[in-house]
Formats: sequence, C-alpha cells, structure tokens
Amino acid sequence: DRSDTDPRTRYASVKYRATSTLLIAAALCQACGPDGPTQPILLDLTGMEAPVARKLRNMHRVIHRSPSAESLGAFARALHAHALLTYAEWAYLAAAELATGQDAYQHLHLAGVVASESDPVRAQEHLARAADLRPDSPATQLLRGRMLESLGRFDEAEECYKTIVQHHPSSHASLGVGRSMLARGDAKGALPHLDKARQLDPRHREVHEARARCLNQLGRIEESRAAARRAGDLARPTPFLDQLQIRVANENISSEARLHRGAAQAQAGQTAAAIKSFEGVLEVRKDHIEALDYLALLVQETEPRRALGYLDRILAGNPDHIRALELRARIKIRFRDRAGAEQDLRNLLRVQPDHAWARKTLRR
Repeated sequence: DRSDTDPRTRYASVKYRATSTLLIAAALCQACGPDGPTQPILLDLTGMEAPVARKLRNMHRVIHRSPSAESLGAFARALHAHALLTYAEWAYLAAAELATGQDAYQHLHLAGVVASESDPVRAQEHLARAADLRPDSPATQLLRGRMLESLGRFDEAEECYKTIVQHHPSSHASLGVGRSMLARGDAKGALPHLDKARQLDPRHREVHEARARCLNQLGRIEESRAAARRAGDLARPTPFLDQLQIRVANENISSEARLHRGAAQAQAGQTAAAIKSFEGVLEVRKDHIEALDYLALLVQETEPRRALGYLDRILAGNPDHIRALELRARIKIRFRDRAGAEQDLRNLLRVQPDHAWARKTLRR
C-alpha cells in the first residue's frame, strides 16, 4: 500500500510481497540524515519476478562485500527502476556521500527525482545540492523549479528557470519563467516568456495552456480561447527528456518493461534486440500471449519452424486467437501441411466468418 509513509514498511506495491528479504546495509540508512532510521532495513523481495529478485540479490552481495559509490549507485538505479523508491533514495544518497564531482551530482539528482514522487521539500533539498555541483543542468533546475512551484516559492522557482534560459534556452525553461510570473500575478510580464516558449516549440501543449490562462487574465478572451483550442489539439504532454531518468528506466527487467522495450525496438527495426527483449518476457512468464505473438511475427520469415512453436503455445492457451490462427495456417501452407492448414482455416472462419483470405484459401 503506497499510502503507508513509514520508511521501514513502505513498499512499492503489494505485488512485491515476500518470500525472501535483503538486509540493506546500515550505510544506506545513515544517508537519510540524523532523523532517519539507524538500523538496517529489511527489503522484502518475495513475489517479485525471478530475474528482478536475482538481480537485486546479486547487486546487494556486491555492496555488502565492498560498498562503493559505483556499486551503491547501480543498486539505487535498479531499486528505482523497479519502484522501490524509499530504498532507492537512501542508496542514491549513500552513493553521493562516497562519490565526487559528476558522479555525486548524478546520485543527488536522482535522489531528488525519487523524492519528487512524494515529498517536494525533501526533493528540493536533494536537487539544491545537485545544483550546487552543476548549476547549469537543465534537468536539475527544471525539476527543482517544479518542486519550488508546488511549494508556492515562485520567486525561487523563477530563478531556477532563468538559470536554464541563460545556459540552455528551451520551451521548458521559458515556460517555467512565464508560469512562475503568472503564479505571482504578473500576467503582463509572463506573456513574453510564454510567447518565446511557443516560438521555441509550437507543439508544446503546456505552453498553450499557460498562454490561455495568461491571455485570459489580460482580458484578451478570443486569443485565450484560441490558445486553449490549440492546447486541446495536442493530445500528449511534452516531457523534458532527462537522460539520467532514461538510464534508470533501462535498468527495469520486469516482464512488462521488457515487453514495452521489445515493442519499441521492433518498431525501430532493431529485430535482434527486440527478440532478446521478448524472450526475456518468456523467461518469467512462459505463456505471455503478447510476447509470443511478437516473436512469431518477427521470426516467421527467417525461422518459420520456430514461429510455429510460438504459435502453438499461443493457441494452446487461446484457441480463438485470430492472428495466430492465420499466421499458423500461412506457415503450414508453406510447409505443404495441407490438413493442418485446413484445420486452422476452418477454426479461423468459425471465429471470424467474414475473413476473406481464409475463405478464398479454403476454397482453393
């Protein structure tokens, strides 16, 4: 239950309940500061998918033998990627204490990212330490600005955004300046910054939303409505791509993460990498329909017999799967398995009577 705020019992999700535990080293706890817990913390891994639990145990053995900034940082990223956020924050802070320069900055920034999920005060403190090391980092200053905005500290937020405008102009930075000024009631001063943000990225939805509010406050109602319509035309938010967070996401080896990664790789034409990702899904969930379906599609041309194996597994659990029936029939036709193809075609027509290819092929 993620509503539980006791750091000794707050787990990422009920699905991560226990069959085994890890004793998190006291060094991680000490990183919480004088008010944090001083005893080692038990991290329950029971119910986690086997590759995830195995990875975390192996990483924990490494930091137990020889804790270092590198090993603690790697452990923190793995905890973070699998939504074990309280423990990830401790590990990032412990890594930062042992690191210097750029490495310390990265750990502090990611500690701020983790804390931003639940505690903007604590997140802002971590991000302020990171900003001391790299004041020109867009990722840190933008997230710190958002935390300060959420705390109502708009003057400080504006300074964060202006730092980025100076070093790395972007629609996100100019939007932050304009949004902070708007929150302070200075709609007239905010508008040029919002116009600049729109100029830098005309498809940034949040810019159009802020401009609509700003123009409304200035009494420019028709222009406000036009900006609101433009925001409505843009279906998705425009996220800032934080490369450190992307690196964390790549640490996730759960079945669902591997499935999404494989789908993206397949779409990008990275077939070998996609196959590896989907096979990783089957390592955990051997009858995962979507992974089997993707694999059959990816290998059908080069390894048709292997594709048949995947299709057999799909249809064993879901005999009415239309695409699997069609693809298996096509492959059986290639192998001149007339009886097998006919059976799949008849089953396909039973499920989808108007399937044109199946009707035509069966007549032939």
